[in-house]
Amino acid sequence: MANVNLTINGIAVSVPTGTTILDAAKSAGVRIPTLCAYEGMGPHASCRLCIVNVKGDDKEKLACAVKVAEGMNVTTDSPELFDLRKATLTEMFRQHKVDCHHCARVGGSRIEDLDPWFCE
Repeated sequence: MANVNLTINGIAVSVPTGTTILDAAKSAGVRIPTLCAYEGMGPHASCRLCIVNVKGDDKEKLACAVKVAEGMNVTTDSPELFDLRKATLTEMFRQHKVDCHHCARVGGSRIEDLDPWFCE
């Protein structure tokens, strides 16, 4: 299988064709936040925390769902992306049920306590 060459946060990365931006970033030691992409589970592209910028594209991309392309230049961290992620997470908590059985079981609703296997 051929490799695809791209740049993530200025780091040159070479990964097999068909690799997602998220997995390419992991291979380069670059952390992209996500709640819905877990090993062994297909990407749900639902939490929207893994948004990244791809040079030349007008809209942010979801790193868990977008495959890498030759010459792609990806930025995973910027003040704009931080603000978008913060707004997304804030909205998640705004919609979070206060009477959630999981939160009652663990004693709170901190982000560290969220369990995607349990939460609806």
